[in-house]
Amino acid sequence: MAQAKAEKWQILGFIQNREVITSYDLMERFGYTYSYACKKLSIWKGQGLVRNLGSTPTTYRGQWYLTDKGHARLYYLSRKLGVLTEREEKEWSEWLAEEMRKPIEERRIWWVDGTSVRGIKHGERGVTLGDAKEALELNRSMARYG
Repeated sequence: MAQAKAEKWQILGFIQNREVITSYDLMERFGYTYSYACKKLSIWKGQGLVRNLGSTPTTYRGQWYLTDKGHARLYYLSRKLGVLTEREEKEWSEWLAEEMRKPIEERRIWWVDGTSVRGIKHGERGVTLGDAKEALELNRSMARYG
C-alpha cells in the first residue's frame, strides 16, 4: 500500500493556518497532483469539513476554507494524536521566544509534575520557578497530611 504524503490533521492544519487555499497550494505544500488535490477537497466538501468560495465572484472560484466542522475535526484529531497544529506550533514558538527574552526568574518555563519540578516540554506552558517551588511545597505538604 502506498504511503500517504500527509495526514488529515496536517492538511486541515495547513488550511486553518492559511485561512483560504487553492488546489495549487496543496500541490505545492504536499506534492499532490492537481487532480488528487481537487479530489481531496471535493471529498472533504462532502464530509462538511471545507467549503468552496465558488458561488461568489469568479475571482474566488476554486478557493477553499475550513468550516466549523472542519475546525472541530482538526481540534479532535490533534488532541487525539497529541500534536500541535501549524497555528498552535507558531503561537507556542512565539510564546517561548518571548519567555526566553525575560530575566530567568520571570520565565514561565517550569512544570510541576506531582512532587517534582521539570522544564516544560514541547507545546506546554509553565510557571515561574518561584511559583513551581511554591506549588511543589504545597503538593508535598498535602501528601504528608492527605
